[in-house]
Amino acid sequence: MPKYFPADNETVLAKISLKDFLLRRRPSFGSAKITKRLGFLLHLGNVCECCGLVGDFVFLVSRDHIQYKHKKFVYIKKVYYLVLVGNKNGEWIPMTLDHVIPLSKMGLSNKKRKKRNSKRVIPTPENAQILCLECNNLKANNPKDYRKVEEQNGP
Repeated sequence: MPKYFPADNETVLAKISLKDFLLRRRPSFGSAKITKRLGFLLHLGNVCECCGLVGDFVFLVSRDHIQYKHKKFVYIKKVYYLVLVGNKNGEWIPMTLDHVIPLSKMGLSNKKRKKRNSKRVIPTPENAQILCLECNNLKANNPKDYRKVEEQNGP
């Protein structure tokens, strides 16, 4: 099984259980903020819709980001972000927010992409599901819905 998290250029600075993370009103993680993507992910739940992996930890991760290059100088900026992860057979696997119908197949999202190759697009609630990174990679670009459909009994 390949190593998914953390990547070679990432460093885990803090690990906190999801329960403790949610009990804090304003988590003190310095410059790392709760992004819209993580907030939406926590709103939908913390269980992979495909394999049932539970995301029960939040990691504070830092990585070096090349901000811009100027002649001989390279300016590097530290980037901090929060990742919801689950443990599967001793491996930390990040939870991802997945489009049920991919954008390339006309799936819906909240915003149009500003940059052509931007991957940070949040899907609409009707087109969103939670998958671990393994299941998301297996799903690839296929429009497959893993969400559990609750049957409603009419009167």
